[in-house]
Amino acid sequence: MPVIIKDITDDEATVIMVDSNIQREELLISEKAFAYKMKYEALKRQGKQSDLTSCQVGKKLATAEEVSQNTGDSSRQILRYIHLTELIAEFLELADEKKLPFNTAVEVSYLRTEEQQILLQYMHNHNIVPSMEAGKGIETDFKKNGC
Repeated sequence: MPVIIKDITDDEATVIMVDSNIQREELLISEKAFAYKMKYEALKRQGKQSDLTSCQVGKKLATAEEVSQNTGDSSRQILRYIHLTELIAEFLELADEKKLPFNTAVEVSYLRTEEQQILLQYMHNHNIVPSMEAGKGIETDFKKNGC
């Protein structure tokens, strides 16, 4: 069996691994989120952003654009997936099971861990899943109520 051996860095290996694995048809939302995050962080460490003088948002988008190549997801969608890695395990599981809509999961991911736990308990107590519109107001409500 022919074999090609290359001397590459850990970050280059991470990018290759993610590119290979992301092609699978049935990826869980959490798998995609963590894969994108791994590739994003590896590319940032490699310093492959095209414009290092841009503002921080510009840098994020430049790196996210590089991650998005050959994925079918836009750079903004890549950043949404990456933010899902901030979810507590229970919310990630709900997103994977498609019991929590993707966009709602992204909104919930902006809450602190304690706030996510409170929301999860409220959802269990009332047997509800917040809608996208409710998800947008969650963070505001927590701040208003001093949570």
